[in-house]
This record gives sequence, structure tokens and C-alpha cells, in this order.
Amino acid sequence: MPAVSVLVTLVEDWPEGFVKEQLANAEKRFADCHVSLVFERGAVSGATQFDVRFIQRLAAVGGKPIEGRSFNIGTRQIVEIAWADAKGEPLDHKQTLAHELGHASGLGHVPLHTINLMAPHGCIFCHFSQSQCARIQRSVASSSG
Repeated sequence: MPAVSVLVTLVEDWPEGFVKEQLANAEKRFADCHVSLVFERGAVSGATQFDVRFIQRLAAVGGKPIEGRSFNIGTRQIVEIAWADAKGEPLDHKQTLAHELGHASGLGHVPLHTINLMAPHGCIFCHFSQSQCARIQRSVASSSG
């Protein structure tokens, strides 16, 4: 099974257990696609493919709370997961990390009411589709050289 190196940084405090839940859910969803996530802490290394940051809040977009986002800074693929909305209300983010790592692997959103991990408002029991898994596998293969 190909492996993806993921640097994990707890930028701001999260309630106990929630970071582990995010990591475990993401690990399971990627394992469903036959891709292993290897979580690391500490300094960024050249082998790290994703830089995941757990933070307190992200600004709302269009008046709607944002649980996570992914973006690039140079060649670094950054994923940020927020614990609360801009008003400080806790968010329901059981699979936000898996969803955002999907974006960082090249996946886009699927239609809103689709039962799929890449729907804009995902669900706890959703998975990647077979074609999405194939895309993730291609992304891993191309980034590992």
C-alpha cells in the first residue's frame, strides 16, 4: 500500500480526543482507497506531502462557517481544520480532515446532496468513490516520484 507522509501541527488547543478522531477517520478513509497515511509531528521534511494544522477558527465565507480548507504555499500542500466557527461555536467535523486531504489530493466537491465524502457538507458514514480512490492513488504515485 503506498504511503503518504502527513505533518500534523496542533497550532491551537482542541478538546481532548478530537484530533485523534480526525486522524483516525482520515486514516480509515484513505486505507479504504489502499493508501496509508503516516502521521508525523515536528519539523517539515522533504518527504512530507501534506502539512495539516489544527486551529481554533476559520473566517466564514459567504456567511457560512468553514470547518476546513486546503491550499498551496509554493510546493507545500497545507490543510487547516478549525474547531469552531467565527463566533466560537463548535463545529461538527467528524471527517473534515479526510475531506480536506481529498482536496489536497486533487479531488473537487461533488453535488451538495450526494452521499460522498467530497460533498460540501460531508457526513460521518461517507466514503470516497472508486474513481476518487483511483485519483488519490494517482496523486500519491505522482508526488512520490
